[in-house]
Amino acid sequence: MAAVEHSSPEKAGSMDLKKADVEHSEKKVLTPEERQEALSAALAVDPGVNPRSWRAIQMYLIVLCICCCSGDSGFDGTVMGGVNSMAQYQQFFGLSSAGAKTGIVFGIYTVGSLVGAIPSGMLVFNYAYPFPIAERIPS
Repeated sequence: MAAVEHSSPEKAGSMDLKKADVEHSEKKVLTPEERQEALSAALAVDPGVNPRSWRAIQMYLIVLCICCCSGDSGFDGTVMGGVNSMAQYQQFFGLSSAGAKTGIVFGIYTVGSLVGAIPSGMLVFNYAYPFPIAERIPS
């Protein structure tokens, strides 16, 4: 390993590291047999999660919920577009035909989905990520 020193003391102090170890290696192309051996060695060290464990079942249920919500969202968008041309809908709201007025109503659904993605991503990043990460860090 080669040690690399910082050129200026200010940089070294700000990074809290005086030296950084850098290892250079050539990218080796593995044969299928070598890949299989590497996989077997990795599985011997960490076999992964048991697919029938409580943690795995929790993951399956969470993924099932996400898939159902995703499918429901697509279904809602399709239904919202189809309702626009229904005579009963047009009579109830006093519309003569499917035009710009009804287009605005259904456009709001799409805009709301797009705008809602921003705060939901921020909420997940701020509140959901720390818990799984904290569980993995050894104390």
